Amino acid sequence: MKYFIHINDISEANRKFAGDKTFNLALLKKSGASIPDSIALTSSTYKKYLRSSGMDTLILRELKRKKLNDYRWEELWDISLRIKNAFVRHEMPTDMQNEISSHIKDFFGDKPIAVRSSAPGEDGRNSSFAGLHESYINLTDMSEILKHIRMVWASLWSVSALLYRRELKLDPFKSTMAVLIQEVIAGDSSGVAFSISPDHPECIAVEAVYGFNQGLVDGTVEPDHWNIERKNMSICDFFPAEHDKIMKPSKNQLILTDITPDKKSVPPLSEKQVLMLAHEAMRQENYFGHSRDLEWTFHNSKLFLLQSRPITTANKNTDSRKYYDNLLLSFDQLKKIRSKLENEILPGMLKAGQEWQQEAINDI
Repeated sequence: MKYFIHINDISEANRKFAGDKTFNLALLKKSGASIPDSIALTSSTYKKYLRSSGMDTLILRELKRKKLNDYRWEELWDISLRIKNAFVRHEMPTDMQNEISSHIKDFFGDKPIAVRSSAPGEDGRNSSFAGLHESYINLTDMSEILKHIRMVWASLWSVSALLYRRELKLDPFKSTMAVLIQEVIAGDSSGVAFSISPDHPECIAVEAVYGFNQGLVDGTVEPDHWNIERKNMSICDFFPAEHDKIMKPSKNQLILTDITPDKKSVPPLSEKQVLMLAHEAMRQENYFGHSRDLEWTFHNSKLFLLQSRPITTANKNTDSRKYYDNLLLSFDQLKKIRSKLENEILPGMLKAGQEWQQEAINDI
């Protein structure tokens, strides 16, 4: 396996080649947790691709005109867009494509797979790149799999990732990217859990949606929310959502569609499943020695863990990276933005347009 490391073979010794996300998942598997079948496309593969495709020279040319701190935000946006487009245009060398394709086919067969970012240093306790590097779900065609691997690599150079590294004083030229490749588990319900709730530190927080988790992550599907007391492991709060949409698999993608009537008034988790997740969150906290943020799915009542990372410990009261908070909007924030657009901004624009239509414009 020239370009890959199997999940069972990942250790501290090769962590930098597999990335933090894959390393954390390997530890979970060793602890007895159920995870999807997984392999890591190494960060060395990414570096070899850069050299063989000339992308390393292109990136250097784009970003070495001046110091990273001296670039304006809009300049970084343009540079990022050019770099990401170049990743899409530049295919892997033929021998690399053939070997990667062959191994993925041998390992996963015809199962749909996910390709997820797994950068070294991505999931640390003092920083979090959650939401900055890309992941893609339900890929089946090999050409699409290879293209989306390059798109995961490209996300290392997204404007958000560049800005975040600039604030943390990290050299982007020292950053690498491994790719976690997983079997897609088509869960009945999916979500996230925090061993310490961001809003109620005395509680564990669980959020869940029907179907795939992508809708919760990108804010298009509102989750049900539970708070569970850490001391006695009992549910203390439940905030139901309006169940109207669900993320479902379609060829090489996920689609947002209407939920079936039987699910509209029923929570995506039973109380037993909520408590199972709470116990798993605490088990991970005890196993790793710090609070955890986990992504999960239930398939036929069996719990699978998709990823797990530390909850960032940076002090939000002294953290100057306020722009970063704005990159990850909550569902409530998105609803407020939609309401403002629909009820204030768009009607105002329409009214202004109608008024301008009535004005006589003299020919020049």
